[in-house]
Amino acid sequence: MVNKILIFLIFFAINNCGFTPIYKLNENLNFKINKITFKGDRLINNYLESKFKRYNEKKEKEFLLALTSSYSKIALSKDSTGKITDYKLSLKITIDVKEININNHENFEGYINTFEYEEEFILQDENFKFKETNYENNIKKNLADTIFNKFIISLTKRWF
Repeated sequence: MVNKILIFLIFFAINNCGFTPIYKLNENLNFKINKITFKGDRLINNYLESKFKRYNEKKEKEFLLALTSSYSKIALSKDSTGKITDYKLSLKITIDVKEININNHENFEGYINTFEYEEEFILQDENFKFKETNYENNIKKNLADTIFNKFIISLTKRWF
């Protein structure tokens, strides 16, 4: 009985405190990503392509994107035997945005803006390379997700 009352009070407090997730504001945006061209790291580009698919519906504003990603893994430190112990993972994404006119796609010279983002992460070397590779791929996706969210926020601040 006490557990039910406690759960009800916690639920009531959370619903009435005004809490909204940061990226909840991105759900009802009024723009469409018409076409994206990708260059660079295949894993990151495939992941970002799936993230951009949610912006394919017909909306007021349409954009063309040219996305270039570059990923690097640099050795930071070595132990006394010369074995690498730490890596610096760096992801840089440059996105060129062009706003297009919905009525006349070919003859409209839209405004072009360039967004550049860079994220880094320090990775410690694992003895099991398979585990390290999976962890590195997850980090790549997390870094790309962070950049994607920053880009959507920047895009909405710039044009809306």
